[in-house]
Amino acid sequence: MLTLFRLTRWGMSRVDAEAVNAARLHAGRVLALEHENRRLRRELARVVSIGDFGSANDPAVERFA
Repeated sequence: MLTLFRLTRWGMSRVDAEAVNAARLHAGRVLALEHENRRLRRELARVVSIGDFGSANDPAVERFA
């Protein structure tokens, strides 16, 4: 019965709506993660610059921008 429902106009509409909602959800998640990534990179750059004293035993840390 579920297969028959999905073949009707209402079933196809529901599948389409679920696909659109899922795409919007995932696009929003990507934007949120990109924002968090930028924030964390700025914070890491700040922390690395604070601790840069130029001593001989400094860890080899790649500079993030």
